[in-house]
Amino acid sequence: MTVDGLPKEKKGPPKKVLLVVLAIIVIAAVVIVAASLQGQSKYELTIVRVTIVMTYNGQTTTQVVVQDKVAGTYPVGSDLLITYPFYNSVGSGQMTLAKVESQTSGFVFVSSNPSLPIVAPNSGSTVVELRFTTPTTAYKGPFDYTIYYETTP
Repeated sequence: MTVDGLPKEKKGPPKKVLLVVLAIIVIAAVVIVAASLQGQSKYELTIVRVTIVMTYNGQTTTQVVVQDKVAGTYPVGSDLLITYPFYNSVGSGQMTLAKVESQTSGFVFVSSNPSLPIVAPNSGSTVVELRFTTPTTAYKGPFDYTIYYETTP
C-alpha cells in the first residue's frame, strides 16, 4: 500500500519491449505465409489444346490441335497470350473467326487483337492475339480452349 491508501501499481515490461515482440511476431507470420505461397506463385500448362470448330455450307467439322509453344510455366495473375497466323483455308469464300471460349476452369477468354469477329484475308494471313485471364492460385495441368469459325462459300 502507498501512503494515499491506493494499491501500488504493478510494473510490466516496458512498452518498447512489447512493440518489438509484436513486430517480431508479425514478421515471422509474414515469412511463414510467404514461404507457403512461394510454390503457389506460378501456373504450369502441361499441354495446350485448341479445338477448332468450323461450319461450312451447313456442315460442322471439329479438329483438335496441340500448341506446344504455349505450354510452360507462367506467374500467377499474368494474362495468357496466344498468337497465331489466321488465313482463309476455304479458298474463295469468306472465313470468320467468330467466337473463342476457354474450356479450363479458372481461365477466361477476355479479348482478341484484332477484335472479334475477325475476317481472314483472301490471300496471306493476319496474326491474331488471344488474351485469357488465368487462375489466381497455383495450377498445373492442361489448358483447353475452343475457336469457332464461320465460313461462307
